[in-house]
Amino acid sequence: MADGHRGHSSAEARRQQGQARDPRRPWHPNVDILNFTSYVSDEVVAALYTSADAVLANSAHEPFGLVGLEVMATGGLAITGSTGEDYADGFRNALVLETDDPVELVTLLRMIKDRPALAASIRKRGRTTARDFVWEKVIDQLMLRIEFAAAQQTVRLATAGQPEPSASPPPRRRTRTSRTVAQRVE
Repeated sequence: MADGHRGHSSAEARRQQGQARDPRRPWHPNVDILNFTSYVSDEVVAALYTSADAVLANSAHEPFGLVGLEVMATGGLAITGSTGEDYADGFRNALVLETDDPVELVTLLRMIKDRPALAASIRKRGRTTARDFVWEKVIDQLMLRIEFAAAQQTVRLATAGQPEPSASPPPRRRTRTSRTVAQRVE
């Protein structure tokens, strides 16, 4: 985004040196825009994420945006949308856009620029969040959810060394209402 938090952008440096704006770059003179059209190594991407004020990692279509987590893992400040980035918690570990209104984005960026302690806190918590999304932990969580779903249906999953669960339906649980009805019938 605008000036990198670890130093001035090249546009800012040119401005301070009294150099004219490059006519091939008609956008705002204090903003560097990087558009990579070929492969960029992980090391370069990490350096870009951490040196930017914030990284817009927003997608209107991606249900679980990994870019936001990648930004967080490097210590960058992620800006996500509201399309399924369940890991992003606004003002805690990321900035979360609720709309597609550009005023919302500008307002968030101004807040971060005016509150460096908040930005530092979000970056720190973002790194912590990213550590919770390593594949081993994600798989453990998935297995717990599968076990829970099976338990809700009174199905037991077979584990190593144990026989497969029987195909017969489990005995019906008697609820308070069913006991009362059963007592009246008897």
